[in-house]
Amino acid sequence: MKRRRLFLALFLIVLVCTGWAVRNHYKRALAQHINECEALKQAAQHSTAEAITFFNQGQYQLGAVLSRSMVQAMLQNLRGYEQLTRRGNRFLIHDLQTEFKNGYIEIHARANFDWRWGLYNGPIDVDYLVFAQTNPQGGCSLHFRVAKVTPLQDTFLLNDLLRPILIVNMQSHMRITDWDLPLSGFGTTHLPEIDRKTRKGAHILVPERELQLPQAQTIVFSTPDYLGILNSAPQDQPGESPNQIPAGGYDILVFTKTQFINQLLDALFLPERDLELEIPLVEKVWTKTHKLLGREVVSSADIENLTGVMDVKQAKLTIDGDQLGLALQLSGQFQGIVAATLAGVQVNVPVQMAPSTTESIPLSLNAENLTVSFQKGDIPLDLEIEADIRGFSIAFNYPIRLDPSEFVSQMALPGVLEPEIKIPIKVERGQILERKSVDLSVHWDIEMPQEAREGLLLLGKVNVQNGPSLRAAQ
Repeated sequence: MKRRRLFLALFLIVLVCTGWAVRNHYKRALAQHINECEALKQAAQHSTAEAITFFNQGQYQLGAVLSRSMVQAMLQNLRGYEQLTRRGNRFLIHDLQTEFKNGYIEIHARANFDWRWGLYNGPIDVDYLVFAQTNPQGGCSLHFRVAKVTPLQDTFLLNDLLRPILIVNMQSHMRITDWDLPLSGFGTTHLPEIDRKTRKGAHILVPERELQLPQAQTIVFSTPDYLGILNSAPQDQPGESPNQIPAGGYDILVFTKTQFINQLLDALFLPERDLELEIPLVEKVWTKTHKLLGREVVSSADIENLTGVMDVKQAKLTIDGDQLGLALQLSGQFQGIVAATLAGVQVNVPVQMAPSTTESIPLSLNAENLTVSFQKGDIPLDLEIEADIRGFSIAFNYPIRLDPSEFVSQMALPGVLEPEIKIPIKVERGQILERKSVDLSVHWDIEMPQEAREGLLLLGKVNVQNGPSLRAAQ
């Protein structure tokens, strides 16, 4: 009997000591977790304040924001989120509410939690802190942190012990995977090669290139009304007039500056070889009638195998009322063969030319598919030719005309909203088994700048359609 009592006493002592050790362990872990959450809050609030300051001072290059209603609609896809840990614990969210704060978002979720040891099996309340952050693709994503867990089922005085354990374990082993937001267009854009022939027989080649955004500080921010991302302007650039963001009614706003567009244009064009041109034959570039032995003789010249490259020395966006244009400074290096008939004698002479021009080309913006295109019009290139043919000097100026709308029909603006996102909704033992497809279609309005210091504002109304769930291959 004494031995049994001793054994029971030792068991109780071990149980109490173990419980005390577990409690202290999770108490320390919870304190560290709370400190991490507070640090994330402060960093997010600082980032938001910095972004607002840059915006109000016009010190930005490019920015995009999602409205609160759109972010809320996306977060509602957490309903039905299901997870099974490697240790066999199960978790299912069946309802939630969102609240936008300065710098972050709070999610109040109602869920079921099944602890494999049988210590708890029932409903819980889970509070999440959601922070916006940049992702490797140059866009924006959401990062989830467990802030508070409240067991709702009476467990005979164990709830106080379970709270820190659940908070720490859910953050460590049942964390929600970061969500990529549909914002994009802040990284590198690939422009494919253009290889076409015009109606007049000219062969035009524009080499492929990568359009890299100028280096800038990327800042994410979250306010009670918007969540977004901002590329700040370098400090040595003067601030331009900030765009005025409408009070509401739009799901996504994209704003940029004329100066930044011009920087992109500078980055778009390559040194020396922005356009390659081949024209097999340019007929009758020069004719002259003269008398020879009392008879009228017509001498003429064609240009054969005209080839060359054009270099865009400068490209600037122009604004004339509601009309956008592109002012170009072009210079080129051309060569060809002057095939002349002089008094009935055929002569071929190689020549070189260096045409240059400054032109302004009207642009059209299509809000439906966010494309820019050249309006129909000619770019004249004056070929100044001088040749000495068997002691007979000829000199003339012949303009050839290029219509940019013939070989660059339209160019897509860098994507700012991904048309589809895939949200994890079922996770088992660290592997995402199922994602929910969400399709986004946008109707865009374009607000034109009123002066050169202002920028372009794109305003989009988004239609969200939930597509089928996508199961991972087993």
